[in-house]
Amino acid sequence: MKKLSLAIAAMAALTAHTFASAQAYTGATIGRSDQSLGCSFATTCDTKSNNFKVFGGYNIDKNFAVELAYFSLGSANYSYPASNSPYGNVAASGAMFNSKVKQSGVSLAAIYKLEFNESFGGFAKLGIANVKEEQSFSVPGIATISDSSFRSNKALFGLGLTYKLSPDWTLRAEAEKLNPGTFSGKGRAATNFNIGAQYNF
Repeated sequence: MKKLSLAIAAMAALTAHTFASAQAYTGATIGRSDQSLGCSFATTCDTKSNNFKVFGGYNIDKNFAVELAYFSLGSANYSYPASNSPYGNVAASGAMFNSKVKQSGVSLAAIYKLEFNESFGGFAKLGIANVKEEQSFSVPGIATISDSSFRSNKALFGLGLTYKLSPDWTLRAEAEKLNPGTFSGKGRAATNFNIGAQYNF
C-alpha cells in the first residue's frame, strides 16, 4: 500500500508538472493579406484585402507549441474586357469581365519560441493549411457566368513577435506565407500580416 501511494503521488506530481509547463492559449488577429493572382492580363487588379484569424495553442514546453487556427484571407478582385473572355455571348456587350477570389481555411502548425527578455519574445512556425478557394466570374448587369470552389493543402511558414502584457495576456504580431506548390499543384499563394492578442490559461 505504501508503494502504491508513492507511485500515485509520483504520477500526480508528474501530471501537475506537465500541465504547469504546457499551458494552453487562445487568441485572435486581424490584418492584411495579399493573394498572388498574376494580374498581368487584367485591366484592374486588387490583390489585397482585410483578413482575420482565430487560434488556439498548447505549449509543450517553454520553446515548443502546437497551434490550430481558422483564418479568412478576404477577397481579391480583378477585371478585364468581356471581349477577351471565352464567353462569346457577352463579348459584344462592351462590359468588363469581373472575377472575385476568396480564400479561407484551417491550419495546424508547430511553433518554436524564443524569449529575448521578460517581456519580448519571438517565434517561427511551420505547418500545413487546408484552404478553400472560391472564385466567381460575372459581367455586371448581365449575368453571373460561373461560380466554382475547391480545396487544396498548402505549406504554411511564419515569423512573429510577442510582447507580454501580463501573465495572462500577450500581444502578438506575425507574418505568414502560404505556398500552394508544396502539397498540391493548384491554388494561389498568399502572404498575411497580422496583429492581435492571445490569452494564456
